[in-house]
Amino acid sequence: MSIPLTLEICSGKEDENIRSRTRSTIQATGVLYTRFDDFGCQMVRKLAPQSVLSPLFSDRFDCIDVGRCLANAEFPGKFCVVADTLPNTAMVQRELERQFPSRDLHVISHDDARAEVSPEPRRALD
Repeated sequence: MSIPLTLEICSGKEDENIRSRTRSTIQATGVLYTRFDDFGCQMVRKLAPQSVLSPLFSDRFDCIDVGRCLANAEFPGKFCVVADTLPNTAMVQRELERQFPSRDLHVISHDDARAEVSPEPRRALD
């Protein structure tokens, strides 16, 4: 049984880490890291990932660039856009859904993710 592939497009900051990834790590995790410069419609069609992760913004590209490529490649999977902090995640989600109405699109803010996993404060027992 093979692990579903997730393709993660990295910003320039992660370029050094991409070079150190090994084939066994990719096979074990199901995540393939790539630079935006290497990303394209041919890659999406050839690898047929189940999901694609992209930063909202980076120095060289943004999620709109990635979304256009996915639309051109007729990508049927999940498109996840990741951002550090957003004042209104739902607003960004709506705007991207307007740009790419046929995408299974999800905007994930690190702040939102932290809020979901942080435990509720415990109340003192009376």
